[in-house]
This record gives sequence, structure tokens and C-alpha cells, in this order.
Amino acid sequence: MMHKFGPMARFRVAVMAVVLPGLVAGALSAAAVAADPKVEFKITVGEGANEVNGGGRLYVDHGVFQYETDNLNVTGKVAGDDITLDGTFTTVKPQATRTFKVAGKIVGGHFASSVTATDGKKLGSLSLDLKDE
Repeated sequence: MMHKFGPMARFRVAVMAVVLPGLVAGALSAAAVAADPKVEFKITVGEGANEVNGGGRLYVDHGVFQYETDNLNVTGKVAGDDITLDGTFTTVKPQATRTFKVAGKIVGGHFASSVTATDGKKLGSLSLDLKDE
């Protein structure tokens, strides 16, 4: 038994055939953006010959990002608006390795703090901004 569809029914099917794939594609691309956030990270530690200026745009993978150079290693953990950064800074002259830990809250997508070694000596400063692009 054959059914005939009226012009309005055919129109609705045609509109859905055009609109639904676009909605699905948009939802998938939005999910991909949300799944790969980044941080714009800047850090300055040390002074004089031992000064290190570093940073860049880093991917956050499962709430964790890392930055590493010859003299500086930082691991950051983001959970909601809480952030924790653990790191080591190695000076050249005299050669010494200092560890540090920074913790705080991200406010409006931004975080800034001084970097203080575990022994209490101020090493420098850092800032980061969350990016969804």
C-alpha cells in the first residue's frame, strides 16, 4: 500500500535533511574545542645570569599541562577553578636546584602568582590565561 505525502510533509523532511547534519557537525566541533583547552603560560624566575623567561601556549590534557626547558620544569594541574603548579628551577652559577609549588584559584580565566621556593626564597612570578581556541 503506497502512501502519498503532501507538499508540507515533503518540505519538513527536506528541511530536516539539511538542518540536522549541520547541527550534529556544530555540536561535534564544539565538543572538540571544549576537549582541548589551552593555557597561555608565562614565567620569569631567577635574576641576572640565572634569569629564565619562559612560556607559551600549552595544551591541557586531562587537566594537566607541562612546560620544560634545560633549567626549568613545571607541571600544572587544573581542576575546575583550582590550579596547582609544581616545578624545579636549576641555576647556572652557582649550580643549585630549587623546587617550588604554587596553588590558587583561576578567576575570570586568569591566574597570577609569585613563585616562591620551598625554602621561602622568592624566585619570580608567573601568570596564565585559559584559552578555548
